[in-house]
Amino acid sequence: MNNRSPEYLNQKQLEQLAEDPKNRVYTYVNDEATAKYTVKEQKEHVNRIRHLYLALRSQHADWSDRKIREELRQTHAPLNLFAENNTRIFETLTTRDATPDSINHIKYMLYLKEQQELGHIDDVQAQSMIQDYLITAFKTNLTPQQYEAQMKRPPG
Repeated sequence: MNNRSPEYLNQKQLEQLAEDPKNRVYTYVNDEATAKYTVKEQKEHVNRIRHLYLALRSQHADWSDRKIREELRQTHAPLNLFAENNTRIFETLTTRDATPDSINHIKYMLYLKEQQELGHIDDVQAQSMIQDYLITAFKTNLTPQQYEAQMKRPPG
């Protein structure tokens, strides 16, 4: 058994260790949100990011998605903070591979979050609705609006 106390290494020492393929060096990433957004703000950011992405893509067809993301982050500071706090959403909104379905899924999750904030549904209902939505959406390719309308109809 080793009774040594932990050794703290600086960045340069860690980089040197990482050069050896036999070593595994981990980097700590803090994934806690540094900013909180209301659902309304999230919806606005989602729509704005997608709109700006599509505009930049059409203006600069030769730019990669990474280049467009960098441009958005540099030229739109409020979007940069949102992007840092919602990495997966930001990357989904700023990729050529995004389908209308993937954008609709994000919008539907925000709709459910909004319904929770308003007290119309609780966590259990939201989870159930998410499962139902995904099953229904993948079977029928309904938009969130079509799904919401379908869910509001009385059974029978």
